[in-house]
Amino acid sequence: MAVPRLAASLLSLCSWVVLGIAVAVVGAAVVVPGLSGSTPMTVLTGSMGPTYPSGTLVVVRPVSAEEIGIGTPITYQPRSGEPTMVTHRVVGMGYDADGERVFTTQGDDNEAPDREQVRAGQVRGEVWYAVPWLG
Repeated sequence: MAVPRLAASLLSLCSWVVLGIAVAVVGAAVVVPGLSGSTPMTVLTGSMGPTYPSGTLVVVRPVSAEEIGIGTPITYQPRSGEPTMVTHRVVGMGYDADGERVFTTQGDDNEAPDREQVRAGQVRGEVWYAVPWLG
């Protein structure tokens, strides 16, 4: 009768492992962002691959424009009033004619920088962490 007891123990262990993974996923996707004021978003295109391939959950936390530097992946709203968000990496920084901070961005998998510069007011935050396949 040792074999059925071993099988039951293995089944129980597997159940606990699956439960632990489920709790970790919910924590990464819902609890941590909610507690920290961050926003979970899904990457929908391949422009940030292979770093953040399509289907990746990125958690974006708010930051001030002064905290953003070259190499920072940011999420921004290209057009005011529209729900579309873009996550690209900062490849250049400067100031516009009005003295407002602007960023040049580029997708990791894109060959050239984005045509439009991103104003500080468009930035929703920086990518805090990402979970592949969870988006």
